[in-house]
Amino acid sequence: MNPLIIVAHDDTDRSHNRYMFRRVKESLAHTEYKVIDLYKEDFNPVLGRGDREHVERYQNLLAWSTDIVVIYPVWWNGMPAILKGFCDKVIEPGYAFVYDSTPLPKVGWPRGLLTGRKAVTLTTSGSPSILHKVYQRARGIKQGTVDTFGFAGLTTKNFHLGGAQRLDEANKRRINSKVDKAIKWLNS
Repeated sequence: MNPLIIVAHDDTDRSHNRYMFRRVKESLAHTEYKVIDLYKEDFNPVLGRGDREHVERYQNLLAWSTDIVVIYPVWWNGMPAILKGFCDKVIEPGYAFVYDSTPLPKVGWPRGLLTGRKAVTLTTSGSPSILHKVYQRARGIKQGTVDTFGFAGLTTKNFHLGGAQRLDEANKRRINSKVDKAIKWLNS
């Protein structure tokens, strides 16, 4: 197991996502893991020139990993801009996926290149889970699991914590349970 943890939330003690991050690191304490902390690295999510060196570093970390843990809050039913920008820059054509030719002219069939590994997303939202799933159709989760990491060929699963408004003892217990289940799934 070569886990890579990607965290996309600022560093505050009151953050559900930072608590999740600490719990994941504790759960992996006896395993060599690497971290991409987008806020601490002051990651620039805007596509632009001169990013190649950073992109290659992140792609090398992805290539090293067999298991990826992505931690982020769902904002406006999507992933935060810093994580979206990371995916736009790093999960790029030619590295993470290609389009195979089809009999139709100018129509390619996507094929993920990051196969043989797993990605688990640990997400939070302020809205209750049922509202997030039924009304919002879990778009913020699917954007990460299906539309990005799944598209790139990874086997994905999400563990979502709804109702994440206060980091109290009850929510800490819920987070502990989600993290334990996520690590167990990665090990299965």
